[in-house]
Amino acid sequence: MTLANVAAYAATIAALAVIIVVHEFGHFAVAKAFRMPVEEFSIGFGRPILARFKRAETLYTLRLFLVGGFVRITGMEPDSKAEDGFDRRPVRQRMAVILAGSAMNLALAVVVFIALGLIVGKTVVTNEIQQVVSDTPAARAGLRPGDRIVGVNQTSDTWEEIRSELRAHPGESVRLTLERDGRTLTLPIVPEPTEEKEREGTLLRPKWRDVTVGVIGMVPKGTREPMGWGESIADGASQAFGVVLGIYWTVTGQLPVRVKDAVGGPVAVVRFMAQGWKGGLAWFVNLAAMFSFQIGLINLFPIPALDGSRAVFLSIEWIRRRPLDPRKEALVHVVGFMVLIGCMILLTIKDVQPFVGKLQRMFSDMTRQ
Repeated sequence: MTLANVAAYAATIAALAVIIVVHEFGHFAVAKAFRMPVEEFSIGFGRPILARFKRAETLYTLRLFLVGGFVRITGMEPDSKAEDGFDRRPVRQRMAVILAGSAMNLALAVVVFIALGLIVGKTVVTNEIQQVVSDTPAARAGLRPGDRIVGVNQTSDTWEEIRSELRAHPGESVRLTLERDGRTLTLPIVPEPTEEKEREGTLLRPKWRDVTVGVIGMVPKGTREPMGWGESIADGASQAFGVVLGIYWTVTGQLPVRVKDAVGGPVAVVRFMAQGWKGGLAWFVNLAAMFSFQIGLINLFPIPALDGSRAVFLSIEWIRRRPLDPRKEALVHVVGFMVLIGCMILLTIKDVQPFVGKLQRMFSDMTRQ
């Protein structure tokens, strides 16, 4: 493993740890604000062998497996006798504690989206070529980094218009006009046909159809432009809405790909974010913020063991005006937690299958030599 890969995975682990800490700190801070006794604040699962210290009544631990965390608040166990514990507090206080974790993840993501807009700005794609992919129409036509595309078939001007014109002529020869070293050149080029999914219908009921578009195999150069407060807030809201829409399409089975191909476990998440490190610090931070937003939303799902299911139980208690049987509720959460762990294991097996296959092929090749 190269040094760059080590840095990418180290940054990914650090980003995931921050997301976990922020989530658990939300529960912790609101519980402390209501003066609920907090017995433990833990990052990770397994034995607390990495770090362990106590302040006031709270034990702080860093455990072996950094794939989650928890806050143990007095009164959340079914047999608690504490008079000032979680279970003795009004529903509104308990609901605030339960929802605070997701609220912190959502708030963190939105703040990062807006901050990146203000600090880094937005990427504006130019007509200048930054990279030419080998063995593509662009490479065969002789395009070079630094060339500035003026138009296609003398009908386009901006990058979006150029891209649209190329996509509209898969497998057909077009005339590409470009500027190079102060000269204007016109080159014939045939965009390579590529299959893509195109969305039709509404956002809530999308329909996807296969389309053939033309690509030439080049990457345009992007520049950064500053954004003000208004544009940054609008951009942050747009990114947050995009995450919500993606989760909605996944849950309702309306993605243009199979759900099992779109969903991954811890290994897939780490690999995906580590690859994002190659896009630069700003891109990586934005990716981590999007994952924080996803975690915040998913935790609100009414799935046993997640915060959303606890909120549902509290809502039922508020409607009935009396609490549910704490032992039955605890059993539901325990069963739900075991199911989640089982799903996590299955997803992890799915994530590592390609690596296992590669190792098997390597071993098979070695034994044949």
